[in-house]
Amino acid sequence: QREHGNIDTVLLLLRRCAAEAADGGAIDAGLFAAIIDYIKSFPRSIHHPKIECHIFAALECRDPSLALLLSFLRYENEMGRALRAGLEEVLAFCGPDR
Repeated sequence: QREHGNIDTVLLLLRRCAAEAADGGAIDAGLFAAIIDYIKSFPRSIHHPKIECHIFAALECRDPSLALLLSFLRYENEMGRALRAGLEEVLAFCGPDR
């Protein structure tokens, strides 16, 4: 729960940065870079592997009736990966060379 809360907080900060930019405001480049780094690295390298390899596997062994729920949660993680990849594409397109 704490990790999901942290991810939600970072996404809220990203939304605020986007809203400020849309209103013509200045973006804190350091904060923005930290947000993007977190989004690119934490879920992919730490959060999802821990959940999928350890927690989901343990739950499946303990209670096979959770298979459908765990399948849905895996799907949600996959959608998160696709959204993150889309964000990375947008950021690359809107990068400093554009």
